[in-house]
Amino acid sequence: MHQKTQPRILIVDDEPSVSAVMRQVLEALGYSSSICNNGNEALLQFQDGTYDVVLTDYRMPEMSGIELCRQIRKCNSSVPVILMSGYSPTTEENEMHLSPINLILEKPIEMACLDRAIKSSMLSNRSNDY
Repeated sequence: MHQKTQPRILIVDDEPSVSAVMRQVLEALGYSSSICNNGNEALLQFQDGTYDVVLTDYRMPEMSGIELCRQIRKCNSSVPVILMSGYSPTTEENEMHLSPINLILEKPIEMACLDRAIKSSMLSNRSNDY
């Protein structure tokens, strides 16, 4: 019998409590996840692993989620990156929309909305591969 592999999500957030809750939500939705506390750690983890989606916070020390996305694009241009922001959609709007981010979600994020965002990012990514 063939067992389906769970999609792997890389969670990047400088707040450990947020990362822990996000991991529980993702596991409840059927995803496998890894946690990184900053952009530099995430880049190392990303290069060592295979991820279907990167879910990153916007504002973090050392490296923003947008800069992380730019660095990820240098390694692998096709992995979807979803940015989570606790700021209003107009905050830093130009920077976000000119970046290589696939999707922006405003915190707090509802479980169903997160699931739809991940699935739609993965589907969009697959259709771009053909």
